Amino acid sequence: FAAGYSATDRTVCVVGFQSGNRDLIGNYTANTAPEATTPAFSPASPKTNDILDASSTLTDADGDTVRGTFVWKVQTGDDTCEVRTFTSAFAATGSVHTDSLNLGTAHTATSCTGTAPFPSTINPSKGDTIHVFVTPSDGTANGTTKTNSVLVANSAPTATVSLNDSSPKTNDTLTATATKSDADGDVVSLTFVWKVNGTTKQTTTTSSSLTDTFDLSQAGNGSKGDTIEVFVTPNDGTTNGATASATA
Repeated sequence: FAAGYSATDRTVCVVGFQSGNRDLIGNYTANTAPEATTPAFSPASPKTNDILDASSTLTDADGDTVRGTFVWKVQTGDDTCEVRTFTSAFAATGSVHTDSLNLGTAHTATSCTGTAPFPSTINPSKGDTIHVFVTPSDGTANGTTKTNSVLVANSAPTATVSLNDSSPKTNDTLTATATKSDADGDVVSLTFVWKVNGTTKQTTTTSSSLTDTFDLSQAGNGSKGDTIEVFVTPNDGTTNGATASATA
C-alpha cells in the first residue's frame, strides 16, 4: 500500500509506470448501498375502502440521494398477487418516502402465486393481508429490501332511522324505518329499542326487516306530553355499528 493507506481503507488504487517507477495516479472510494427502514403503515389497522399509506426512511452512508421502489401484494385466500409498483423520486439521504394503496378499488392482479386459476383483479377487503416491499436505490446500487404486512380489519356496519310521525297522538302507532349498510358486504341485523321518557318499553332484533312499530295505545307506551325515542343499532356478526336514533 502507498504511504498513508492501509488494508482497512475501502480504496481502489490506480497505478502507472513511468521510467520503471511505480506512481500512485489516483484512488476511487467504493459505493455503499443505501438502506431502508421497515415500512410503517397508516392507518395501523386499515379497513375496506381506506387509503393505506406505507412509509420508509431511506439513508445513504455516502450522502447520495436515494429513491425507493414500493411493491404491493395482496394475499386473499390461497392466492398472493402483485397489485401495484411505484418508484419515488430521488431525495436527500434521511428522507421519508411514502406510497399509498387504495383499498376501496379493484387492482389488476399480476405475478400471482397460489392456486390457479388466479384472479384478474383484486379489491382488498376484510381478512386479506397486504404486503409491501421497499427497495432503496442510490442510482448505482440497490439496498436490502424491507417488508411489512397488515391485515385488513372488519368495518363496522352503519344504520339510519326515521319515524313516520314526529308529533304522534295517544293511540297512534309509530313506525320506525331504518337503512343499513356494511362496507365488507356482511349480513347486518338491526336492534330497535323504543323508550318512553328514557325508559325502555320495547326491543326488537331482526336481520330481515327494516321497519318496526310501536303501539302508543298500549298501557305505559306513551300519553300526551311524553317523549318517544327509537334507537337502532346495526351488527354485522362481529361488531356493533354506531347507534342511530329518532325522537317524537
